[in-house]
Amino acid sequence: MTVMPEMPIAYNPHSAGSAQPQRKSGPDEKNSTETRQFLLLLAFAYTAFVIYGSLVPLHFQPHPWEEARAFFRDIRYLNLGIGSRADWVANILLFVPLAFVWLGTLWHSKIVGWRIAATLLVLLACTGLSVAIEFTQIFFPPRTVSLNDIYAETLGAFIGISLWWVIGSSVTRWYLGWRAVEGPMDLAQRLLYGYLFLLFGYNILPLDLTISPVEIYHKWHEGRIVLIPFTNGQADLAQQFYGFLTDVLIWVPAGVLASLTARYDTKRIWLRLTAAAAMIEFLQIFVYTRVTDTTDILTGSLGSAIGIWLAIRWRAGEPAVKQAKAVGNTSGLIAGILLWLALIFAVFWYPFDFRTDGAFLHSRLTEATTRVPLAIYYFGTEYRAVTEVLHKIGFFFPLGILLALLAGKIRSGPPSLWKMAALASTGIVAGSVEVGQLFLPGKFADLTDWVLEIAGGWAGCALAWRIMSMRHQRVRTTPVIPAPRHSPWLFAGGLVLGLALLLLAATYIPEVPYNVRKLIGQEHPVLSSLALACAVAWIFGFPAWAARHLTTGSQRPEYLPAYLLLHGIVAWFLLRMSAPLEMIHKIVGSPILDWPWEWESIGRFISLFALWSVVSFGAGFISLRSWLPKASGFIWVWSVATLALLPVIYIVVIRYAATDNLTELLAGGGTPKTFLWVAAGLFMLALAGAQLAGALGSGMRVGTMRGVLWSIASFPLAYLALHAGFESYIIKYGQVFSAFQFLLSQDRAHYATPMELLLRYGFAHGTLLFAIAASQAPFLGHNACKSNIAQHQN
Repeated sequence: MTVMPEMPIAYNPHSAGSAQPQRKSGPDEKNSTETRQFLLLLAFAYTAFVIYGSLVPLHFQPHPWEEARAFFRDIRYLNLGIGSRADWVANILLFVPLAFVWLGTLWHSKIVGWRIAATLLVLLACTGLSVAIEFTQIFFPPRTVSLNDIYAETLGAFIGISLWWVIGSSVTRWYLGWRAVEGPMDLAQRLLYGYLFLLFGYNILPLDLTISPVEIYHKWHEGRIVLIPFTNGQADLAQQFYGFLTDVLIWVPAGVLASLTARYDTKRIWLRLTAAAAMIEFLQIFVYTRVTDTTDILTGSLGSAIGIWLAIRWRAGEPAVKQAKAVGNTSGLIAGILLWLALIFAVFWYPFDFRTDGAFLHSRLTEATTRVPLAIYYFGTEYRAVTEVLHKIGFFFPLGILLALLAGKIRSGPPSLWKMAALASTGIVAGSVEVGQLFLPGKFADLTDWVLEIAGGWAGCALAWRIMSMRHQRVRTTPVIPAPRHSPWLFAGGLVLGLALLLLAATYIPEVPYNVRKLIGQEHPVLSSLALACAVAWIFGFPAWAARHLTTGSQRPEYLPAYLLLHGIVAWFLLRMSAPLEMIHKIVGSPILDWPWEWESIGRFISLFALWSVVSFGAGFISLRSWLPKASGFIWVWSVATLALLPVIYIVVIRYAATDNLTELLAGGGTPKTFLWVAAGLFMLALAGAQLAGALGSGMRVGTMRGVLWSIASFPLAYLALHAGFESYIIKYGQVFSAFQFLLSQDRAHYATPMELLLRYGFAHGTLLFAIAASQAPFLGHNACKSNIAQHQN
């Protein structure tokens, strides 16, 4: 980053003749201004994309205003099956970046009140935009108008806002770091992380996730889980070869970038990338429409090895002359360009069944010139659209790199002229591809494709020129961008406010399980929502604070039972103030022992709540163990306390229960085995939430991969454990249903179908996981622990 020259001291005529230094614009202020300008430009561009993409293919059909209003008032929530699961996720993901960048644009003030107001403004604006788009789609068939899109997009906006609160400052530093990279090694590391993120994200599309053993079995039975390599061949040999070739090529950049970072030896890099390919195939088991094939592990390993070999041939940090020789001479570059051009034309023009009759060409030309941009991507699945975009950009990106390298080797004439020639050549090749597709019946020549191909080629040129320019620049010091200091209690207050708004909104959404809606008192819903939000923050957040406090202070492990008891007592009083008493009695049962006041209900609740307390405290200790050695000692004490408390909890809650509302939900009426399965499922959820909180608490700089992997693994692991512990067949109210259906369905009259139940479980699990991580993030993580240790030392 270029260092700004220091402003001269200006003379102030209003002073007593003395020169007073004026306020200087420092680098932090300049960086903040540039970041806001970039985010503002990005926000306007993405908003235009959202609006335009929601109205494609722009088939305007006028309707009377009153008729449109009447139609919009009657829009309904559609019961979608597995085929529309990806549509729901796509609508969520569409509004996540929208809210994220707009909140970042308005985030410049350090006043907390302004940031809260900006958060609410962005949420309301995104919701209003979603409603406006749905209303406008009435005039643009064949767009579908439904409440599903509004709910999904509002949820996406909330997720985007929450992400900015959690990682907004880290993203800002990451963006500024791109502009301040010191050399090719630093740039390669950043590109590697971005490329792997893109690779993992693409391979779990279209996000029609499933953890149902039945669906996974059907997927295997239909041949979409291939365990023996090279046995999933296609009938067409050319298609089979193209599949193998692309599977190898997509891992070549990962090998090149990982090797250029020079952090590990080549063997470790190759093993890590092979493990990443295996992880992708494992994750694809849970993506219903994707094919899991062990062949992809081998092709990924081969592509990584090729990339590592290429990086060794062209090491970053060597003199420019040696690197030029490593790449090869001019004739070698020309040969590489010709080979890549042959590959591009072979891929985009296959199977070469050209037609030259005039009527056909006229119809094709008319169709290509009258088609609106992005219209061709609307007719198909989201996965297909993303595949085609990456297909166009990906094949032209290496071409841009090769053309830029060739332009850099030519010494005659001004360099800018050859750069323009490289950019123009990319456009000519892309235009030739699209013109050739006019003659091919199975292809579609499209202006959007031409723009995407040019964008891919120009991006390759820009990257090559950026790397080459680094070798001619002097070594610069990367500016240190200080990490912001956040008060955990300020974050907790914002979390409580956000939870209260969500809980209050949940009472008006009929799809929310009725057991959740009834937790909000109808007499004072606002106060009840606020108190229940405080209870949620306490239930999830206190174990993390206590675990950190115990492991960084002078407290002895014997204090752990006191913290467990305090956790349950405060949780009781918060829930007692927020939820109606009959809802608490539905869980712990009405009093039957004639004890005074509410002591029996308190005792039964604390006994039941102790199950969550022990698993959440243990998850906190295990997460802190990574950077606090003292936590290991508390794990032993926690293990002993858990073994002592579990029998007591089982006896009080199951054997001597005051109601069968809980025991009937457990398989076999609540055997010790099923009780332990439920405890294991809760522990998986608590541990995943704590690991994710540790990553968030460190600004996604420490433990990120561990947190993400635990979060992903918790979905199937917790589900399988709870499925083993819950009853599958309950006969009650004249109906047959499962424990999952009772807990997650909309109401007793609308028990969820298996597919809907799976979606509801995934949403509930993700919501709880996010709530746990958000509640514990201020108290877990590397940064929080270092700060707490310093306070105790002082």
